[in-house]
Amino acid sequence: MNLTRKVLVAVACAAAITAGAHLSIPMVPVPTTGQTLAVALAGLFAGPRLAAAGAGLYLLMVLLGLPVLAGGERLGGAAFFQSLTAGYVIGFIPAAFIIGWLGRRGAFLWPLLAGLAGHAAVFAFGVPVLAITLGWGDAIAHGLLPFLPGAVAKSAVAAGVFAVWQKRRGTGRVNGP
Repeated sequence: MNLTRKVLVAVACAAAITAGAHLSIPMVPVPTTGQTLAVALAGLFAGPRLAAAGAGLYLLMVLLGLPVLAGGERLGGAAFFQSLTAGYVIGFIPAAFIIGWLGRRGAFLWPLLAGLAGHAAVFAFGVPVLAITLGWGDAIAHGLLPFLPGAVAKSAVAAGVFAVWQKRRGTGRVNGP
């Protein structure tokens, strides 16, 4: 794949994550969004490096103050790092890489496990940052537990979409970056 195509794939991943931000259900203290579904799909379809690059580009857009967060919120620079959602957004980068690395090994089970591992990475970054403000008990109660069913559902949806794509493509396994 040439450089232009790689850049376009990374931009498409960032655009998908942005679109996922606008599929938002308000919750306290952080909303549930379609972003982690977009991260999972990006990882599965673009592979680890390009999906992580797309998630990094998304983080750059956030830091520049573009209205790409849930609800069109603008939090540029240092203000973003003081937000309750900062850790989750930062976690998109390792999540995309993990999902892309693990998920492209099989038809449904590996992508499902990869999606769950990617969500775990998002929580591993998001919950501790949330705990700085809320304390560990509230961070777990409000920033982890309510989101676990959605994490499982989004992982299953991404794995299902990827499995259908693989089947239509005629492969049960995808090799790639």
